Amino acid sequence: MNHAYVHTKANLKPKEVEDYLKKLVAQKWAGVVEVTTRSPGNWNIEAVGFDTYPFLLSVWIVSPRKLEMRKSFGDPSSWLQAFIRDHLAHHFKGKCGDECMGEKFTPQPGKFWNYEDWWREVYDRSKGGFVHKAFIDKLWKLELEGIPAPLLGIK
Repeated sequence: MNHAYVHTKANLKPKEVEDYLKKLVAQKWAGVVEVTTRSPGNWNIEAVGFDTYPFLLSVWIVSPRKLEMRKSFGDPSSWLQAFIRDHLAHHFKGKCGDECMGEKFTPQPGKFWNYEDWWREVYDRSKGGFVHKAFIDKLWKLELEGIPAPLLGIK
């Protein structure tokens, strides 16, 4: 899941997308993550002050009714992409898409409000639900050691 998409029925306006991105990011990560404009209709969402940690998402308008985004590597960036994708699709009354999934799907903007919820579901699903909870809890503690706490979106 390197690329994700938002498909809408209404035309996307760069100013409206940018305003919503900035509002969403400020609400979730005030002062820790920022939205920067690369060019009209093209933005980066990245951590501020964590230069050595990969937490980057690029978002751009591909066509009047389609947004595309690409994440950097690592699970936190995958969560960032899923979080932003679902919120954008919901806000602009669209559907989500992903390069690994053939069909568009309905956004779930409240499902992964924090990184741990996303991580635990993805990890459990990838192992078929057969991994013992105590083992997953230990892995989660290891995961936390490598991630700057402000990026986890915990308020």
